[in-house]
Amino acid sequence: MFRDKELEELIISKAASFWNDYVLANTPPPAQCEADYQHLFKKEVFGKAVEADSAICELTRKLQVINGEIKSKEIEVSQIKQTIMGQMGEAELLTYQGQVLATWKSPKQSYRLDGKRLELEHPELIEEYQVPIQNSRRLVIKDLMTKELAKKEIAKTVSEDINLGERI
Repeated sequence: MFRDKELEELIISKAASFWNDYVLANTPPPAQCEADYQHLFKKEVFGKAVEADSAICELTRKLQVINGEIKSKEIEVSQIKQTIMGQMGEAELLTYQGQVLATWKSPKQSYRLDGKRLELEHPELIEEYQVPIQNSRRLVIKDLMTKELAKKEIAKTVSEDINLGERI
């Protein structure tokens, strides 16, 4: 086994940078994943708004498109699974020319606590064992509507309401 001096120096350099830039400076390192952001920003400031720049605005649009594609693929996956399940019926295995393509088995039996029944039959125990949980914030991307488009939509709705009123 040999030592890789170059790798060792790189690791030591990165560790020293991290120590000096974040630990000694008492500054959190940049977030690396969604969970990091959830941890860093656990609570929102009620009513506070931040103006997005054009790059972030474009990213929200891109996220909407990708989420739509995911939803479409989830529907397609569900339809394919249903077709396969229909073919399998009560069978445990799906084979093709002797090779197992899929299995459809019941998982091992598991147990869960019937909290509603426990609360009804032993409410005194519920208070004793109940602990508050911190829910995480949820990012919801809204449809972006230009002011002109919003005005047209409002005008269209008002016009439709007036027309509906005239027909009644």
